[in-house]
This record gives sequence, C-alpha cells and structure tokens, in this order.
Amino acid sequence: METTLKLADRFDAPIIRRDCEEYLITDEEAKLHQKIIWGDRHNLPFLLDECIKKTPSARFIRELMESDESRHLSQSFKDILFLKMLKPAPV
Repeated sequence: METTLKLADRFDAPIIRRDCEEYLITDEEAKLHQKIIWGDRHNLPFLLDECIKKTPSARFIRELMESDESRHLSQSFKDILFLKMLKPAPV
C-alpha cells in the first residue's frame, strides 16, 4: 500500500489515492497506527477521520506518540491526537 500511495503522490493520481483511502477505511488487517501514519503522510482526510473515531483510548494515543512511528506524523496531526486524548470519553 505504501508504494501505491507514493506513486499516486508522485504522479498526482487522485483517483488512485482515493481508491487506496477507501480500501484502507474498510481494511481490517492493517493496524490502526499504520493507517494513521499513511493517512497523515499522504493527506487522506477521510481515512484520518475514521482513524480518529476508532482510536480506542488515550493510552493508545500515548503509546503511539511515544513510539518511533510518531516521528512520521505531522505536528498538526499530533496536535489533533493530543486534543483527542484530553477529551473525555462519552458516557
């Protein structure tokens, strides 16, 4: 998937990028943290919205932010995750 997204970015292929995004939204095999990284790196806003909705807990966000993978995230998306972590879970 990463290679396809890189090629879609390189050759400015929005249809391919959209198809990848739609696939990733429904894909159950890809890990959530990997979807977040791909979504942020390749500017896939619908995928990122779905990932934020599916983020299980503040602990998950904290572990992601403390991992080596967080260096691949943009500062603006880190800010979004931080705000999500501070927001209380609905009862």
